[in-house]
Formats: sequence, C-alpha cells, structure tokens
Amino acid sequence: MATRLYPIVAPANYVEVLAGVLEGTLEVLNQVSARHPGRFVSDEAFAAWWSELDESARDLEAFVSDGWGRISPRVSEILLEADFSPYCGTVLKERDPILFGQLLEAVNVPQKVREGITGFTWY
Repeated sequence: MATRLYPIVAPANYVEVLAGVLEGTLEVLNQVSARHPGRFVSDEAFAAWWSELDESARDLEAFVSDGWGRISPRVSEILLEADFSPYCGTVLKERDPILFGQLLEAVNVPQKVREGITGFTWY
C-alpha cells in the first residue's frame, strides 16, 4: 500500500471542515461505527455498516481512511530534504513550523481551512 498523508487536527471534529462535510458528521460516523465493531471482518458486516452511513458520513470515512491520498513526489522531496523518512513520520506545527508550512503548501491546503491543522502524519 502506498504512503498516505493525513492531517492532525484540533479539535477532533475539525476533520469535518477538511473533508467538506456537514457539522456533526464525525459524531454520526462514530456512533454507526460503534454499532458495527466487526465491520472489517467480512463483506457482509462491512455492507451492513456502510448501508447505515449517509453520503456525508461516507465522504468523511473516505477522508479519514485515505487522508490526502498518496504522498506526492514533491512532498517526498520536502521530507527527504528535512531528513525525514518519506514512508512514515509525523510533523507538528509547534515543533517544526517551517516544514509544517512547506507541507501545507505542497498539499495545496486552502488558507481558509488551515487554522485547525496542528500537524501531519504519514504512513
């Protein structure tokens, strides 16, 4: 599986803003997921869980699962230049604001949604 880039956010529901879904969607996703703890055990269990999610919850689940997708060659280059592994790692805004800013730019995170992002992780 490819290395994917994920945001670290505060508060936790800020992921809704990044995913472009309705406020309260994270709570709905968590509630439905709690009712289906074995959703990854079988296709039938997954289908039962998935059928309970509305479009907004499905979109959020996709973002939570995949983040911004595979890291781009540019992100990989930035990480290598900063002596970070391009395969697994974490950058926090408070510890490395320059690298954090470079990653924001490389991923093209819109200015209006940057405030709740406190870092990045990739694996």
